[in-house]
Amino acid sequence: MLKLLKPLAGIVVVSVFVGPAQADVPSFSYTSLGFALGQTRLDDSFFVAGEEYKDFGFASIRGAFQAADNLYIGASVSAEANDGRDTEVTVTGSELFVGFPIAVAEHVDLVPEVGFARAEIEVCLNNVCIKESDSGMTYGGSLRMWAVPDTFEVGFSFFDSTLDDSESVVGLGAALWAAERHRFGLSYSQSSSASLTALSYAYHW
Repeated sequence: MLKLLKPLAGIVVVSVFVGPAQADVPSFSYTSLGFALGQTRLDDSFFVAGEEYKDFGFASIRGAFQAADNLYIGASVSAEANDGRDTEVTVTGSELFVGFPIAVAEHVDLVPEVGFARAEIEVCLNNVCIKESDSGMTYGGSLRMWAVPDTFEVGFSFFDSTLDDSESVVGLGAALWAAERHRFGLSYSQSSSASLTALSYAYHW
């Protein structure tokens, strides 16, 4: 049963795409603190003691500090959960990461990122629970662009990890900015067996 949930653990630690310009300086601020809320949907449902699981609520918190123009460090925590009458399934994840934003054109940043993540799966039946955890490296990056400078952002992301049975995650995102500090985002991420749709907010310094 827990092996079936490994792809869900992969998407929870690498999927969320959350988060002005000069020629050699990144177009975006990467010092930020934010959260995301959404829903994960499995392509194929599974059953625990006869109760079907296909959709999971998702929540995450992510913060980062931009130590230099082309370097930021950060951390995130996330969770996916759902429950039935007698059962409950929870997937939690945490990650430490380092990013290297590069201005590749005016209003366009390429952002390679690597990190170390841990995921834990818990399945409970009548309050009797079994757990399984895994950890590994995450790697990938995003391409961020101002469609309307300082107002509307669009982007693409790709991430993977070395967690057992993890899957590559491709994401698309868009965000509205207010007063150069407030970012309101919408993202969609897809692996080969699950998808995640999320709304996010982040404050940038």
